[in-house]
Amino acid sequence: MTSSVFGGIAARNFGYAKVEIAKSIAQHDGCCEVYIHLNPEIAKNKQGIEYRDNRNDNKHDQNVDALHSRIEESMLKIWRKQSQKLAKRCLPPLIIADSTGMKKVLQSIEVIAPTTATLLIQGQTGVGKELVARAIHAMSDRCNKVFVPINCGAIAESLLESALFGHEKGAFTGAIAENQGNGAIAK
Repeated sequence: MTSSVFGGIAARNFGYAKVEIAKSIAQHDGCCEVYIHLNPEIAKNKQGIEYRDNRNDNKHDQNVDALHSRIEESMLKIWRKQSQKLAKRCLPPLIIADSTGMKKVLQSIEVIAPTTATLLIQGQTGVGKELVARAIHAMSDRCNKVFVPINCGAIAESLLESALFGHEKGAFTGAIAENQGNGAIAK
């Protein structure tokens, strides 16, 4: 159920787990309403007409059409929420490529971007490592967060740890102020 979208769930009886299931669904997605029969004896004889809405204390829907319209309203809320998320997505930088090698790189970007994998991009100066990193960032779920490019080759080896992870004031000679580091900035 975590990979699907529901506007509403109607059930006669979930047994003893109905409260836990309803809570879990509500935590996962606030748009999905759960309708559950309160009385198991009544639920046995009904054909799915009477349902309880947790949001409207003990009010019963006597009409299946009313239930359908409420589920449709919930689906509209979900679709609006998803379209807003898509509108906030970032556009990847334009990478124009004709060679088979670069086409493979572009395919790899599409595969890697949705994952949370850690990766190291290597290559000679000027081949577009930062452009590839920006494309991965723009196509990921973190696209609305800060992108911090770091040229590790330009940082002295003795200062690399401090530049990445930060330092406290007075941690070493020349540390006149606290520095949170690029890793903390990128969170």
